[in-house]
Amino acid sequence: MQVRMTLRTIPGGDAGVLSSTLPTLAALVRSARSQPEVRNTAAYLVAHCRGDDSLCRQARLYKWVKRNVRFVPDPRKVELIQEPRLLLASIARHGWAAGDCDDMAALLASLLEAVGTKTRLVVVATDPGPVRRLRHVYVEAQQTTGAWLRLDPLGERFPPAGFTRRVVVEV
Repeated sequence: MQVRMTLRTIPGGDAGVLSSTLPTLAALVRSARSQPEVRNTAAYLVAHCRGDDSLCRQARLYKWVKRNVRFVPDPRKVELIQEPRLLLASIARHGWAAGDCDDMAALLASLLEAVGTKTRLVVVATDPGPVRRLRHVYVEAQQTTGAWLRLDPLGERFPPAGFTRRVVVEV
């Protein structure tokens, strides 16, 4: 697999999250959802779910990402966004992969989208103070009822009630 990296300067803080990080994540998910590595992995992981059981598919993919991707922060002063297929390659090679919340969100959303689930990326501010910077991203998956289910592999660290601002980006 050829690894391609792009280095660019982005604005700091919320401006960088809104103008670069979120659009990059959404584009990665849209691209990755039809890549053979992503599609085949997702199909394999949900093979035991009934064809009409979207909740089973969502739960299996969520638990798999949570179990196989370990939280490791980005390098200092760098916003690193990994392609989902790179994480999959690491899991295949080492049995696990390392990434932060945006890496996990891109992988999970890509896997879900690859098996027909509509997703969106949600970025939240978790600071209680007046600054309230956008710091954490997770996935929401649309249910057959139209409701959205929060799927956050780092949920224990960022409880649903723990955010002070929220921005949603449709994939």
